[in-house]
Amino acid sequence: MGLSVNIRKKFNGFSMDAVWSMENEIAALFGCSGAGKSLTLKSIVGLIRPDEGRIASDDEVLFDISKGIDLPPQKRRLGYVSQDLALFPHMSVRGNIEYGFHGMARPFAGKEKAKNPGEDIDQMLEAFGIEKLEHKRPHEISGGQKQRVALARALIGRPRALLLDEPFSGLDAPLRADMGRLVSEIRREFNIPVVLVTHDLAEARLLAGRLIVYHGGKVVQAGAPDEVIGSPACENVARLVSFR
Repeated sequence: MGLSVNIRKKFNGFSMDAVWSMENEIAALFGCSGAGKSLTLKSIVGLIRPDEGRIASDDEVLFDISKGIDLPPQKRRLGYVSQDLALFPHMSVRGNIEYGFHGMARPFAGKEKAKNPGEDIDQMLEAFGIEKLEHKRPHEISGGQKQRVALARALIGRPRALLLDEPFSGLDAPLRADMGRLVSEIRREFNIPVVLVTHDLAEARLLAGRLIVYHGGKVVQAGAPDEVIGSPACENVARLVSFR
């Protein structure tokens, strides 16, 4: 179980050339703002169409320009949490999570279960410790609680992988640490690959088994975090991973 990415995209004068792969682990996309990390994530989930290349999850091809394959987001079965979380303000916590259930193709779910997601939602509310918030709306809950709702919504469709685009950047240090532990638990419990975009090297080192370093739209080094930090491949990587 894993992901492989080999894509190129020109976007508003910016060129991205991203080539990397991962196993069933947490991989951190690390680098400065504007390096192409979020663009890569949106390409994987199907929100942006690359100009060239291929994206695959295990043996299933999600995108291949040469073969004319470009699955729509709901058929890619990928959980995605954006920077702004994108919770629907007019929906309750329960409604937001239910939207995630219906918004993803569920080829392994029976018709009866697909029509009645109540049990799944109850399980998610309990698993993320937000069962007492189910009738509240996003503006009535805290930042950390919103993070949990967004994660529950992304995971209720039982995705093949979870993609996180700096979802914890607005949290204070204790909450970030708490959410980091939660992501590690998610990886173990759901047994799926997790891709985390982050600017925080300490966070990447703590959570990820694989560090993928971006600079100027390209992947300049990938490997275990301690290996990359201990043996940077070039001066750009050395600057990015130095502790100052």
